[in-house]
Amino acid sequence: MLVRWAAHPAQMNNGLRDFGRIFDEAFGFRAGGERGWIPAADVSEDAKRYQLTLEIPGVRPEDVKVELDGHHLTVGGRKKEQTFSRVFTLPETVATEGIEAGVQDGVLTLVLPKIEKAQPRLIAVKAA
Repeated sequence: MLVRWAAHPAQMNNGLRDFGRIFDEAFGFRAGGERGWIPAADVSEDAKRYQLTLEIPGVRPEDVKVELDGHHLTVGGRKKEQTFSRVFTLPETVATEGIEAGVQDGVLTLVLPKIEKAQPRLIAVKAA
């Protein structure tokens, strides 16, 4: 087993602090002691659209923020002392200008329409 040697004991504490931060963030704790959660998400698809749903019980629609930056969709929000934020990378086939979002009964639903693809067609070959 290899053990990293630290010239100074404070360097060892930094490693432990980093490990603790990663562990806390993975299990829903945010920096500064603020507790958060990661809402469950589900994605479905049909021929014309993708649908992304997130379970956000207790979050008011005005406390939800949906932001699109290129093909990265960030969904975040707040309820009482808890916050959440999730980032989704969208496929190139999403028509980003047509995205719609709504909240009903604690479920946020995002409708992501697909870009209409050019349909293949046969080209007639004529004799010269």
